[in-house]
Amino acid sequence: YLEHSPAFVSALDRVPRAFSWLVDLEHDFLESSATNRALTAYSIPGLPWKADSSWRYNQAPTNPNHLLEFDFGVPSVGVQDEVYAAESGVVVGTSGTCVWIQRESDGLRVFYQHIEYSDIDNLTNGRRISYGDRLGRTTISDGCDGNTSNHHVHFSFYSPYSGGILNPQGFTMNGWLVQGNTLVKDGQVRTANFSDKVLHSD
Repeated sequence: YLEHSPAFVSALDRVPRAFSWLVDLEHDFLESSATNRALTAYSIPGLPWKADSSWRYNQAPTNPNHLLEFDFGVPSVGVQDEVYAAESGVVVGTSGTCVWIQRESDGLRVFYQHIEYSDIDNLTNGRRISYGDRLGRTTISDGCDGNTSNHHVHFSFYSPYSGGILNPQGFTMNGWLVQGNTLVKDGQVRTANFSDKVLHSD
């Protein structure tokens, strides 16, 4: 059996008593791994939300359905939440439920999607945004060529020149370094929880 698969776990129950110590060790490992997987997906402070709170890291930029982009789900599934600026910069474009903010550090345009229309209307071009500023509330309304059935923020990087989506590998988001499916900061590693089906489309 593939190690840690359901069939493998079930087979542990059939191991002879003489090897019960090994079974106990494996069960401890499995429980610890499940806990660690949950922590890595649900404890990422200081991105497009308040610095002292954490959202779900649902989708990483290697997912072929949304290549090069991220999905961060609200902490409570189905409950509207507030979106905050992940970096300082200047508003350079809005459309429907989306806003592009060109960050001061390197000129990259940070893209946020699924924010209420009424809040996007307040984000006029040229407006300066500081890290942690409130951008608006999440929405499940269609807009900006996208739709969703649950509250989350769709997040990516755009080129200031071509306007195209950039590969985020090696980029940082408020100190979180993008490495494959993981976000790394100060020794912390957070991995996307692709199995958490809180989102259905972008």
